[in-house]
Amino acid sequence: MKHVSRIIFTILITYSFACGGGKSDKTEKSTQKDSSETTEKAAPKAEETEKPKEEVSDRQQVTVGTFIEIEQGDYFYFKIKPENGDEKSFMVLKGDDTYEKIAANPNKYKGTKIRVTWEAKKQNIPEAGGEIDIEEYIKGEILK
Repeated sequence: MKHVSRIIFTILITYSFACGGGKSDKTEKSTQKDSSETTEKAAPKAEETEKPKEEVSDRQQVTVGTFIEIEQGDYFYFKIKPENGDEKSFMVLKGDDTYEKIAANPNKYKGTKIRVTWEAKKQNIPEAGGEIDIEEYIKGEILK
């Protein structure tokens, strides 16, 4: 049990550093508390950050395709297959309501048509050795 607690603590600290936190000289116990607070602040709820469905920034793009899966590695990847192209995989740094709904039961949504808003950008990914080009999942919409 002690080993599991240390793993969870390590994950929280790693996530805190990835989100720009972790610059504290506090004790381990208070750092753990600060990490969870930082995590909550770094990942606001979808309803606080989501733009109206029709609004897409200049840097964002939209792709419509069939949902394949959510793949888990160091990060989560939302995978779809557009009708006229190869499979697309979007790194999920912050999920929205649609992502949470699909992640709760991905098998239910396999083959469902999805509209994904995403953004191509450079992102610091420590696990990849620094800054890399990614296609970040911004939001999704289940289509009928």
